[in-house]
Amino acid sequence: MGHPEVQVNVHNFFLIKQIVEEDGRLIAVGTFIQHCFEDEKTKEMIRGRMHKEGKNIDDYEIKFEYRFNDETADNDSGYVRHRRTEKYETDMGTLYRHTYQVKAPLDVNVELDYFPFRVVSAKLLVELSTFTTLDNETRLRPNLILHLLDKTNMFSIQKDQMTETKGSDFDQAKDKMDKADSYDFISPFPKVAYLYDTKKRYCPKFMVTFLMVEDGMKKFVEIVAPMVLIAGMNTIHVLNPDEGVEVADYIANSATFALSVLVFLPTMVGTSRVQQLWTANNLYIVLIFVALTLSSIPDTWAGHKGYAVAGMIIYWVSFLFPIVNSVRYLLFLRKAKRKANAKHFWQGPNKKAYKASKKEVAHEFAKVEEIVYKPDDERMQMEYTLREVHKFRVLEFASVGAIARSKKKITTAGAATPEVAA
Repeated sequence: MGHPEVQVNVHNFFLIKQIVEEDGRLIAVGTFIQHCFEDEKTKEMIRGRMHKEGKNIDDYEIKFEYRFNDETADNDSGYVRHRRTEKYETDMGTLYRHTYQVKAPLDVNVELDYFPFRVVSAKLLVELSTFTTLDNETRLRPNLILHLLDKTNMFSIQKDQMTETKGSDFDQAKDKMDKADSYDFISPFPKVAYLYDTKKRYCPKFMVTFLMVEDGMKKFVEIVAPMVLIAGMNTIHVLNPDEGVEVADYIANSATFALSVLVFLPTMVGTSRVQQLWTANNLYIVLIFVALTLSSIPDTWAGHKGYAVAGMIIYWVSFLFPIVNSVRYLLFLRKAKRKANAKHFWQGPNKKAYKASKKEVAHEFAKVEEIVYKPDDERMQMEYTLREVHKFRVLEFASVGAIARSKKKITTAGAATPEVAA
């Protein structure tokens, strides 16, 4: 017979300070504040058994361990360091407030590969682990609850207190957050999702996802510019009017151009967990080598310069790939910035701050389950969207675009109501 299970309401606050790069890994640096609410029913069940077993009730506290991207996060791993615990009484029961210092490794995956731009997602999946009480009788499951008054009480980007406030919220947040050398933020405001388990009917996980880009302008300077130089030299090589060039010298020059391209090949191809054969980047590389192969055919062998000229033209045409990709990236960047909702993460002057010392706080919170099963229009008014992935219902902070579409829909419906009545 299994242990009886009790769900404990947990509010987890994540203060995001910066994203740094250590040993090739992206690390999110910040602070977690875990609020565990022990209601009277749970307290009686757990402490009654502990008293029966002669356990020390005064030393008891509810605290859930973390896992980051399925890795244990504790003092030994260095990902999480417990700083202090405070205890308060509220209308939701006894509150245990635990503060942690966090250095969480982000899981980086390639989302879009538009040479010379590569867009990646840097994800942090946080799971609060179930544990068994000291009497080894009761299993406690963490059930995440959401703050209803202000989303910055769940996630917030730390403002830079040492510099004068300048620029937009977007620029300020980006300047404060971006401490990585190899990546730039597409948006400093992450995508936030809570994963509600429909089978076990509770929510122990949430995910934070940042969209970032490898330094595309750096690749322009380091790769595209030299490739243009090679194209120019290859053009001079092919169109050289001097007919006295030896075949061996002609081929040697062509080989030099090919070897020069090989130097940039690893950066152009990049690395990915999922290898694909036919991609736009691979086609770009194939075109370059086909062009150089044709350009290396001497006119004394073919009897004309047709092959070499064709190769020269193909080489120049291949630059359409980085040009088109740059346009695609700029359009993607514009769309991504429109989705970012600064007010969900950037504390404004009217912030409704949650205080652990307050006694009456029940009206400020709701279980993820409660919001998941609300009608779509009510959920959107709370600025959440919902989608299903396997056994999870994924509750996400709504983007600016989704909120705008919802308001437009409501306005349109309101304007149409008199006509229907008529």
